[in-house]
Amino acid sequence: MSHPAAPTSLDKLNKFKFKRLINEDPLTHSLILLGSFPVPVDGSTESEDVMAIVRIEKTALDPAQAQHLFADDGIVKRIALEESTDIYTWLFGWLGEDRERDIKINVICPATDIHIRKYTKQEVFMVRETPELYESTVKPYITAFPAARTQWVENILLGLSEQNKVLYSSPDFMILPDMKWDLKTISSLYLVALVQDRSIRTLRDLRRRHVSLLKAIRREGERVVQEKWALGKGSLRMYVHYQPSYLNANQAGMMGMTVGQAHLLDDIISLEPLRSGAPSHKDWEALKSAVNGRLFEGVPFAHPCFTQGFNSTECVAVQTSYVDEVARSNVAAAYIQTQWETCQTSDDRCLLSYTDPRDQSPTMPPNKCGLGSIPERFIDVRTAEDVAAAFRFSKRTKVPLVIKNTGHDYKGRSSAPRSLALWTHNLKDISYNPDFVPEGCSKANPGVTVGAGVQWGEAYAFAEAHNITIVGGSDRSVGVAGGWLQGGGHGALSNTMGLGVDRVLEFKVVTPDGHYRTANECQNKDLFFALRGGGGGTFGVVLESTLLASPQVTLQTVIVAFSPITARTNELWSILADNGLQWADEGWGGFSTSGIAILINPGSNKEAASKSMEPLVDFGRRLQREGVASAQVIQTEFPSWGTFFDMFTKDHVAVVGSSLALASRLISKRNFKTPANRSALVSGLLAADAATPGLIILISAPSSFPSTGQTSVTDAWRSSVYHVTVVSAWNWNATVDEKQGHYSAVSRSIDNLRAITADAAYLNEADVYEPNYQVAFWGEHYPELLRIKKKYDPHHLLDCWQCVGWNPKSPRFACYLPEENNVTDWDVYHSYSKQGFDIPIQRRVQSRNYRRRDVSGSTGLGVDSDVLYTVPVELGNSVAAVNIDTGSSDLWVVSDACQTDACKGSSVARYPLSTAKLTGTDVKLLYGDSTTGTFASGAVGLETTSVAGVAIEDQPFGLINATDNQIVQFQTAGILGLGFPSGSKIQEARVIGKFGPQVNTDDFIRATATDGPLLSRIAMTGELEQPMFSITLQRSTIDIGGEGVLTVGKLPDGVDSSSLTWVPVRLYDVENGGLGPPIFAPDEASSPPLHPGENTLIPIRPGLEVSTSTQCSRWEIDLDGVFLDGRRVVDSTIPPVGVNPGRITALIDTGNSILRGPEDMVNAIFKIVSPNFDPANVDENPPVPCSVPHTLAFQIGGKMFPVDPRDFIGPRADGDTTTCVADTLIDTDAPRKGSLYRWSLGDPFLKSNLVAFYYGNLTHPSVDPPRIGFLSTVPSNADDLLRQAVEDAKNNGAPPDPTNSTETLVVAPTASAAAAADITVSLPPTPSGMVTRTVNVDARPPTSTSSVKVDSENAAFALAPSLRFGFWVCAYIALLLLV
Repeated sequence: MSHPAAPTSLDKLNKFKFKRLINEDPLTHSLILLGSFPVPVDGSTESEDVMAIVRIEKTALDPAQAQHLFADDGIVKRIALEESTDIYTWLFGWLGEDRERDIKINVICPATDIHIRKYTKQEVFMVRETPELYESTVKPYITAFPAARTQWVENILLGLSEQNKVLYSSPDFMILPDMKWDLKTISSLYLVALVQDRSIRTLRDLRRRHVSLLKAIRREGERVVQEKWALGKGSLRMYVHYQPSYLNANQAGMMGMTVGQAHLLDDIISLEPLRSGAPSHKDWEALKSAVNGRLFEGVPFAHPCFTQGFNSTECVAVQTSYVDEVARSNVAAAYIQTQWETCQTSDDRCLLSYTDPRDQSPTMPPNKCGLGSIPERFIDVRTAEDVAAAFRFSKRTKVPLVIKNTGHDYKGRSSAPRSLALWTHNLKDISYNPDFVPEGCSKANPGVTVGAGVQWGEAYAFAEAHNITIVGGSDRSVGVAGGWLQGGGHGALSNTMGLGVDRVLEFKVVTPDGHYRTANECQNKDLFFALRGGGGGTFGVVLESTLLASPQVTLQTVIVAFSPITARTNELWSILADNGLQWADEGWGGFSTSGIAILINPGSNKEAASKSMEPLVDFGRRLQREGVASAQVIQTEFPSWGTFFDMFTKDHVAVVGSSLALASRLISKRNFKTPANRSALVSGLLAADAATPGLIILISAPSSFPSTGQTSVTDAWRSSVYHVTVVSAWNWNATVDEKQGHYSAVSRSIDNLRAITADAAYLNEADVYEPNYQVAFWGEHYPELLRIKKKYDPHHLLDCWQCVGWNPKSPRFACYLPEENNVTDWDVYHSYSKQGFDIPIQRRVQSRNYRRRDVSGSTGLGVDSDVLYTVPVELGNSVAAVNIDTGSSDLWVVSDACQTDACKGSSVARYPLSTAKLTGTDVKLLYGDSTTGTFASGAVGLETTSVAGVAIEDQPFGLINATDNQIVQFQTAGILGLGFPSGSKIQEARVIGKFGPQVNTDDFIRATATDGPLLSRIAMTGELEQPMFSITLQRSTIDIGGEGVLTVGKLPDGVDSSSLTWVPVRLYDVENGGLGPPIFAPDEASSPPLHPGENTLIPIRPGLEVSTSTQCSRWEIDLDGVFLDGRRVVDSTIPPVGVNPGRITALIDTGNSILRGPEDMVNAIFKIVSPNFDPANVDENPPVPCSVPHTLAFQIGGKMFPVDPRDFIGPRADGDTTTCVADTLIDTDAPRKGSLYRWSLGDPFLKSNLVAFYYGNLTHPSVDPPRIGFLSTVPSNADDLLRQAVEDAKNNGAPPDPTNSTETLVVAPTASAAAAADITVSLPPTPSGMVTRTVNVDARPPTSTSSVKVDSENAAFALAPSLRFGFWVCAYIALLLLV
């Protein structure tokens, strides 16, 4: 039944009341009207209007009337001529007299057979036009067009017709309306651009020289439609028809219109082949013929998984070998580090997950398989002529060349987008000549000659079979003669037997001029010099090299391994540093990580080796006696390098199949010469390893090998002992910001060593964005290398990233992330001298020539047991890892004068008091709440201080000579307070020292610029982008990198301010502990308060009495409420102590490892999650089911900010995977003067949220008030992740602890905190080689603390590798540090 208002008759339809036209579509010949129809009101003669939409569309013409359209009595009654040119005529027609025009009539007369075929209905097929098909079929067809077919275009271009319609004309092209447009309906706007160049017949005729023409068409087309019809750029679609039915029509129309076979003009302009002048099909065919058919297209390694099905035989083979370095090295288009298979600036990639290649998600839509930076084509090089042909081709076509053997390249020099690769992998010849004489020379040496495709695994097997030794790398799949050798080439034998470049006797190389040359000490000496360290891919294509062979060597070997913790690693690396010079002189080489040291000596005997290695062996034996997990000591002898290598490579293989950022530093002998230098070195190593776990010390510098002076590597190699690397890896789906974060992380990490070492690095394993790379890689040899480069490659046919003479603006580097977005500062680093540099001084804020408010920086955070989050701070020449604490305001480090128990039990590097610039002022810092507290006291010193790459001179800091704070026992040298100046005891002491005990507000606030906390002073300079810092800890959907990131002066890259919820910092009035307004800013007292009842906008301060112990000036914000599983928890009714706080607030405190709240609210939460919870039993944490997620959320600024369910509970000490405990939440003191907050939100909250702390204007806060921003990073599937973690723990079981080892960990509170509890930690090894820590703590210890021993037979859950940041790692956090 119809609606009463439905217009079912013409009479009803005529009652339509028109309101407005809401849409029109010329393509469907329709209008859409908005209006109303009347509808009768029940029981009344009245009616009311109801809204209606009417769509009117012209019906199609009746084919049966076709023959009656044109005649004296035909259907068309009247026409009007629109235009006529050559054989084309355009008319409008009327089907009646008194009406609007009904139809548009296009006439082609005379019409050819081609026209007839074109307009006759045809069956349509999809045909992919290949270059071959274009050459053989399409091009001849287009060329055969008769002139008459495009005469109308010629008439316009020659000015013979339609000149009155031309909208723009130049010698190159015209723009005018197309005849398909009715000239009045803007929504169907249709213009055409006709070019004068008759050689452009199709898209395939476009070349680089035409880009300016296309851009001019785009520019003038946009201008015309803007001026004539007021249409912006976003309203237009510009495209080119293909294939054309007439010459060269560029057309512009409204967005949304149908364009058929067309290509967007913007896309055409942006095409890299067009910009670089792509070679033709004939060019490629000619090259293929020149290399005897060995030219093939680049196909990504994972391509079968995208095209042949994920379970196909081909894809399964890829999955099986995805992280196999040998398999990858045998595939032309595969790379060991997969970012070099991708375009890092976009999503152009074809990858699987390196953590689980069987995961199908990378191949699912919308993911696609793209070529990324994989070369477009490869030549399977077999002869010198193959290379010469490639050079000729590149010179003529401008196609970039790259050289590739195995794909081992941390800097991406063997790949480039739209390039041609010279694949040398199949040059596998290898031979040994005991009397090898280089061509043109007379002296003979034993030599092994290898083809460019030979890999170290093959070379070592050959050497073993011939009872000889060749010095090489530590990875079997790395090529011998390529980038490894030409970049320097180090290995475990290099200390006594030299670098690879020291042992090369001859190169056979094709230089870019096409000549096949022999380079040795007797001919082409300059080229020989350049190839011995100047870097691969730069001076020519090496096809063969001959290396010096030595007799077999017997290796004395010592291995010490253990489960690493920071204290043990510190002791290991201290032993290595203390003995570094002696062991280097004695011929020891090898490597070390945080939990192992492997040293070998090819020139010693058992007795001498045993005596030399006593300090290391004694350390390992002691760990065994103490029952340390996995502690091993091995002293043995290997009969040859080959036998050692076979054992070594089984367990030490490079990371394969992942994307990886790497940075490195050469560590000079001077870093080992004094105790202070060695201490600084170990501190730098620990800080770097904390920032980016996985640091490797390679004892591979040729410190005991005499230099010939004929190599081009930096001379710093000869005066170094270590080569140190740091890494940071990411998976297939990392965003651009995340990738940049990883590159930034390793660069910041290695800054810990840049600060104390000479400007020197190994070019093959250096920071991709290495600053001052010319000096770092080659030192004083760079000018000579540049001269040689210009001599042998004058047309610059070879180029690679940061290579000699490179062009950073080359399109071949388009897939590298932009350099300016990474952490390196070229202006600063280029000023460093070759002799060394001091980063804090070079980077000091006050002397940098910056624009105001543009400084920022970031640094990775170290972490100990998920509790002590540290950041490296540079104090002059010392680097200290300090705990970041938003709950206090002062910076302090422990000095070498500290003799309290906490210091005696610490091996952390201490600041030398004898070198300090003392102020004559002492300070005592107090931390804690009513339950417990700690102190740190000592002198106040001044030093140039840097954090996150931003430095300032004469920063006051505490040189602590007495403390009971146990953080110093865990490689944490002190605390960096990030609170407000009014909470600084050091600033207070400095001001009282200057003005006496009667200090007014004005003196104190004015002193902030000179005596205030580090970040406050930096913020007050006005040189930061923003006066702020931000912190992100481990668990984050914005994975900045590493354990976390402290960003100074801005938000982390990729995070927009609008995405955060910003709330004001609570400002105290004087009665509640605030600081009164200064005389120089009296309006601060009368300014509008942030909250009712407050009359000051100065952040809190309880007073300036030296004796006060209340810590204030905190990052405190309002809480709207606390919620558990979506239901609000009743607010606390516990009365405050002597104050009226007025509202519920929370402290945001990185120095607090748990969550603290009012006792009644905490008990209410426990009762909900654990119905049997007994508040009277203070010795027991509430038991909860492990697999039942609970979400504790805090409402801030009207938005919920939850704690990840995985951080709300932890495992029980007995390893039960069914029942857990709620152990991250305890109660705290009631509000009191100076501490009005009810809640303290520590690390579990900060791991679930990115938090930004904005200082604002520290002297006039009413102008720019302080505030805090929050961004939740809890994944939407956090509940599922918790359940999965529990399931994984059940499946992995509970591994026993054969050593039954225990370790007591006491960590003191920082700033806002509460009780520090003694705990016991069990460290059983797991199958994955990782560590599970099981913790039990007395949450509220009595006056005398006690330790609870964990039964190792029931030690907790095994840790799955994929859960490194997962549930079981984080579940025990709060139990370790109750602060």
